[in-house]
Amino acid sequence: MNSQWSAAALGLFLFCGFLFSGYLYETGALLSAGLLWIVAIVGLIATRRMLLGSFQLVIISFAAMYGLTLLYAADFEGALIEALKVSSVVPVVLICDLLSRSGYESMFRWYGWAAAMSVVWGIGFSLFRNNRLESTFGYANAYAIALLAALLLTAFAYAKERKSIYLFLIAFHACGLQLAMSRSVWLLWIASAALMLWVVSKDRKVQWKLGLAQAAGYVIAAVAKQDVLFFLQRATTIDPDASELQIRLVYWKDCLPMIRDFIVGGDGGGGWSMLLPHYRSQDYYVKYVHNHYLQILLDTGLPGFILFSAILGIFATAVWKSRKLFGNKNGNLLKGVTLTSGVLLLHAMFDFDLEYPPLLGLLIILMSYTVVQGEDDVFGGRFQVCPVVAVPIMFVPLISSLWLFAGYGQKEIGLAHMRHANPDAAIEAFGNAERIVPWSHTLHYESAKALTMIGNQKRDAVFYRVAENEMQVALRLAPEQELYRSFTIKLSSVAH
Repeated sequence: MNSQWSAAALGLFLFCGFLFSGYLYETGALLSAGLLWIVAIVGLIATRRMLLGSFQLVIISFAAMYGLTLLYAADFEGALIEALKVSSVVPVVLICDLLSRSGYESMFRWYGWAAAMSVVWGIGFSLFRNNRLESTFGYANAYAIALLAALLLTAFAYAKERKSIYLFLIAFHACGLQLAMSRSVWLLWIASAALMLWVVSKDRKVQWKLGLAQAAGYVIAAVAKQDVLFFLQRATTIDPDASELQIRLVYWKDCLPMIRDFIVGGDGGGGWSMLLPHYRSQDYYVKYVHNHYLQILLDTGLPGFILFSAILGIFATAVWKSRKLFGNKNGNLLKGVTLTSGVLLLHAMFDFDLEYPPLLGLLIILMSYTVVQGEDDVFGGRFQVCPVVAVPIMFVPLISSLWLFAGYGQKEIGLAHMRHANPDAAIEAFGNAERIVPWSHTLHYESAKALTMIGNQKRDAVFYRVAENEMQVALRLAPEQELYRSFTIKLSSVAH
């Protein structure tokens, strides 16, 4: 497999991330992980080589740590899904090893086009929520940081290639950034854009054109909103006392006792949301703690946090070692990659962007580009791994991802039937899913909801009792789930 095919595979992974809600949900995440593993296996068989250096080894170890938590996770189902999502960084970094510099550049162009097209799509189909553009991402803050990454990479590509089409893409990136109304990303945009214009080129024409392209984004946004001051109310609420920041401080404070209790190995993916009722200081529920570094501590404890810190350390060392390349013909793109990586890492302190596989994958791709500049490996040589050994190991996450994709695909079918008030068909789909993933407590919970709906329609208590039995199974699989406990009590009161 050559660099062109590898770039196309990763570019398609990033491109489709905009189409499928950033793969945040089980089916998208599992399918994308499975397809990445297939590409990595095909690449290994085709090239008959796998060279692992410090960067690759630490990333593999980090992903393996998520797998290790399955032995003791508070929520086995959640931990398994999270482990397979995180495992996708391994084929990403392995495929990156097959890329040439031009392969990286073409992939970044794919990403810039995908981001701009998502803005057009979002405006065209009015994909707003609470007056904020989410497009297909489903979460405005994560969408905004994805657009900022695209804007920066496209701007530095323009500084190198001077293609006017990039200016149009940047205009739509800037338009989407403004319509997403993410105040934290706005601040990062102002800072990173100023830094970009300072370092991008000594050519004042390039600086002016990049500035005007971003200003044109405001014009497009104002026309789309039919309001030249659409941003004003949101901008005036940028304040340390903003409610979103204050509630995040509550999340972070509440997670500290949980980190202390599970510091040795974490409580596994999904552990935070499962155990939250035992630690929260007030009544709220969030699936993620809205800080990726704290999330890693919660999920994997100190070992996982050390491994992630090692990834950042290798990246920082690579940036320092490659600083001498900043002045050559490829220096602008290297600066852009470094700046974009820093923006992603900084915003991850305030939100759960890196829970989106395309954004975590993009970060790994950016780091890989920096690591390979001018050095075979930051900390010495790399060693060859025998394909006969590697391929069988790689088949484990591949088969697991596709197996779970089949199960959760049936779950999605069942949920679709529920949305259309067809609980009988939903129960059949949930039953099919349970045969594929029998450890899933969420499937028993959804089955109980479908049975309850039938009971309400037919006014027959038998269905409530069957639903209660489903909830008993769900509670055995997830005894700490407070939602299941309260729902079981409600069912018991109407079933008997």
